[in-house]
Amino acid sequence: MENVVPITINREGEWYYGDNKMFRLDIVSLLAEHLEKDRQGNYYIHYNNQVYPVNVEATPFVAQSLQAITAEQLTVKLTDGRTVDIKLDTLILDNGIPYATMKWPQDTRLSRQVLWDLGDYLVEDNNSVYLQIDGKTHQLNER
Repeated sequence: MENVVPITINREGEWYYGDNKMFRLDIVSLLAEHLEKDRQGNYYIHYNNQVYPVNVEATPFVAQSLQAITAEQLTVKLTDGRTVDIKLDTLILDNGIPYATMKWPQDTRLSRQVLWDLGDYLVEDNNSVYLQIDGKTHQLNER
């Protein structure tokens, strides 16, 4: 059996090959684009007819900064280097931590920085949290 060096995505969205942090964002973003999830919840990279298992400690994606916001979506930069759009109606709170859906339900955690950047749009009313943007209100449901 072939020795496979494990690939891990830690809680902060940082990628590791064995014990070494992967710092080349061009490679990390390529791998992230090919990240898949099977029915049992296991993550893997499928690239060039090869399959590589990936250990995900929390969520596979972490939004590290807010690039733009509209009444329908956030544009965020991920820790893997990609800039992506996230629909506002996918945002939820889990124990006060905001998550969004990009590829799979709640696969993206919003960092403290993104939450801080959204501060001007957040409204709390009757123990519920809402985003109010351009006259539209989106409730962040608690999971």
